[in-house]
Amino acid sequence: MKVLAFDTSTPWLSVAILDGEKTLVSFAMDGELRHSEYLTEVIEDALKYVPFSREELDLIAVGVGPGSYTGLRISLITAKILARSLDIPVIGVSGLSAMAYVQEDGLYLPALDARRKRVYWGLYRKTGQELEVLVPDGVTAVGELDIPPEAVVLGSGYGAYPELFGDVAHRVAQVTAEAIGRYGLHSYGKRGGDNPYSLEPNYVQKTQAMREYEERNGPIEKN
Repeated sequence: MKVLAFDTSTPWLSVAILDGEKTLVSFAMDGELRHSEYLTEVIEDALKYVPFSREELDLIAVGVGPGSYTGLRISLITAKILARSLDIPVIGVSGLSAMAYVQEDGLYLPALDARRKRVYWGLYRKTGQELEVLVPDGVTAVGELDIPPEAVVLGSGYGAYPELFGDVAHRVAQVTAEAIGRYGLHSYGKRGGDNPYSLEPNYVQKTQAMREYEERNGPIEKN
């Protein structure tokens, strides 16, 4: 399958095109959170480097977070527009799960900086081509993490708060479109695509505006 993958959940904008397990092109740039200005342009540039047109794509794999609220909205809107216009399936992929999936076998705790001494994190076990979710993606203060001694910490969370993580095994890693594409292709083979109308970002926490609203007015009741 020919897969277009992209992610804008972090300050880095990443786009990749894969043909099955083979990565044909992979771009990454520090978008300074100006993803709305660059994403479509980078996708168009990436398509110039592959021997087929956008109409020959088979799948859109998009990072659904957790991460930047604005970045996630941009990715999801772009993915839905492309999937509908090309009439191909779309699959949403957790950036944390993708980080763990491209590692060798082992226990991994991907952790991305969520600011204010907090991290987006999850706990995964990679075995062969399978990835087991032991703790679903969430957001937690670094000091409250219970890190298994055999786990390897991945991502920007450790780099932001090394003194809070302490003496743990860690590895430099980031969310990439290539990883999103590889895990997206694997997941599509197991469960098919997502409904493009109901696919939503995985924020795992309320926006700052929502928190401030509820501080003033109380929690919003759900029907």
